[in-house]
Amino acid sequence: MPVIFQLKQLLHEDVKTEGKLTPEELSLPEDDECIKMTENVNYTLTASRQGSQVWIIGKINFTLDCICVRCLSSFKMPIEIQYSEFFTLEGEESIPIKDDSIDLTNYIREDILLNYPQHPLCDRNCNRFPDQPVRNRENKRGSDAKSESVSLAWSELDKLKLD
Repeated sequence: MPVIFQLKQLLHEDVKTEGKLTPEELSLPEDDECIKMTENVNYTLTASRQGSQVWIIGKINFTLDCICVRCLSSFKMPIEIQYSEFFTLEGEESIPIKDDSIDLTNYIREDILLNYPQHPLCDRNCNRFPDQPVRNRENKRGSDAKSESVSLAWSELDKLKLD
């Protein structure tokens, strides 16, 4: 269901609304294989009219299903947006008004997309590679760990038969 505020109601009082938006309602792109939105977006917004402007403040939160770009593990990334926007009702850059109402759904969609991570990481310090056993790296220290990883790389190259 779209996020709509009626302007007549805003003349007399601030209006608070809460709800959920599905990923389908937001028409979010699915072109990034590392980020998917499968759960609803929750919002709590309050609109206040000040002359020919509407001020919207509140909170938007959602959870993304991500794949770490370093180790390729799946994880969930919760995101909370502190929403605060002024919309003008007149002039060249005014928000579209339809049936004395403003629809914020597309603006919320844009803010959600702006908060998508560019390179999702399961942990800020993730430095693992896919299918790399973590315990071997932790047990070896110093030059022993480096020489083992180098020898593994060379052993794969030694398998090549170049004539």
